[in-house]
Amino acid sequence: MDEFEMSDLGELSYFLGIEFVSTSKGIFMHQKKYAEDILKRFNMMECNSIITPTKTGIKLQIDEDKKDVDPTLYKQIVGSLRYLCNTKPDIAYCVGLISRFMEKPKTPHFLEAKRILRYVKGTLDLGILYPYSQKNIEGEVFGYSDWCGDKDDRKSTAGLSSSMARSVNGRTELEKLQSYEDDDDDNTVLHIAAETAKMIRENLD
Repeated sequence: MDEFEMSDLGELSYFLGIEFVSTSKGIFMHQKKYAEDILKRFNMMECNSIITPTKTGIKLQIDEDKKDVDPTLYKQIVGSLRYLCNTKPDIAYCVGLISRFMEKPKTPHFLEAKRILRYVKGTLDLGILYPYSQKNIEGEVFGYSDWCGDKDDRKSTAGLSSSMARSVNGRTELEKLQSYEDDDDDNTVLHIAAETAKMIRENLD
């Protein structure tokens, strides 16, 4: 058997902008430094923070009758926020929403991106805690779908959130009713949620 030398670099503390901290409760993963760098880069470090990343029931359109904004700057903000979703699943939905308008962003899209940055400013110390092994681990799955919420193509946006041992995973997407094209939106989300719950159960067995 071939042998090779390895170096022990100690406990993982920083990797690709993601920081890891060992606590008495588990491993805490966050991107505080990366988030601060984003705010400084886009001159938002001194902005007023807010407690929600987006307004309830917000609807954005592609051809808004508003002023164009710099697409390069807009793409830079969106790209930075997308990587931040690794430790901030609470912004995943709104970042996915503004990602739809990178080709020709308008003022409302840009203002929504800045709102997310203001939310990031107020949640710099938040991240994800991966607790140490626990007995009787339980999983939960939640699904939601709006009804033809996209004003441009009348597609629905489906949301899915799963949690296991207090760790949360979530995703949102415009529904493509391929496998369940004869069902309505709510049934489609229920199918996806059931499949996710089944996968979690199989991983626990």
